[in-house]
Amino acid sequence: MQTLPVQAGPTGLLPRLLASSYSPFAMTFKARVRGGRILLDEPTDLPEGTELSLAEVVELDDEERRHLDEAIAESDADIQAGRLYSAQEVLSALRSR
Repeated sequence: MQTLPVQAGPTGLLPRLLASSYSPFAMTFKARVRGGRILLDEPTDLPEGTELSLAEVVELDDEERRHLDEAIAESDADIQAGRLYSAQEVLSALRSR
């Protein structure tokens, strides 16, 4: 059984949402924390010494889910209405503050 040390990360809704982002290139493993270590529940064919980035799977409560759904709907409405800004415009505005 493989074990990996646990590292604390940021807390709060935004980091939790970002951590749950789906990557089409990611491999998924099921694991549990026991004694401060992450234990894989299944064997893996990864080469010895492979470094992994881990993200906690967090369920949103009803209020958090409602806020997320509202934010997604607002964002979709902005896209449909053409209210978009390029990354360059956003960075320029932030730098001018």
